Amino acid sequence: MPFIEGTPFSFIVLGWLLGVVIGLGLYFLKRYRILSRYVISISTGGMIGTLVASTFVLWVGLMLFSDAPHGGVYIVIGMYFIAMIVGGLAGAVAGFLAARRMNQRTTKHDKNTANF
Repeated sequence: MPFIEGTPFSFIVLGWLLGVVIGLGLYFLKRYRILSRYVISISTGGMIGTLVASTFVLWVGLMLFSDAPHGGVYIVIGMYFIAMIVGGLAGAVAGFLAARRMNQRTTKHDKNTANF
C-alpha cells in the first residue's frame, strides 16, 4: 500500500478511519447509539490531538535545533514521538468529554419528549 509507506501518521489515519467506520456501524444499532458517539469522538479527538501536537513539535523543534549538531535531530525525533502520544491522549480525553456532554444533552432531550 503506497499510502502507508514512510510515516507513522499514516497508521493513525487508518486507525481513525477504522474508529469512524465502527462508530457509524454502532450508530445504526439503537442499543449502541450512545457508545457510537464515544467511539467516533474519541478516535477523532485523538487523531486531531496527535496531528496538532506532532506538527507543532516538528515546527518548533526544527526551528530551535536546525543549527545543532546531529544530536539535535534525535532530540526532535524523540520529541515528535512523545508529542504524538501525549497529543493523542489529550485529544482522546477531549473527545470523551465532548461525547459525554452530547450524550447528556441527548438523553435529557429524549426523556423530555418521551411522553409525546
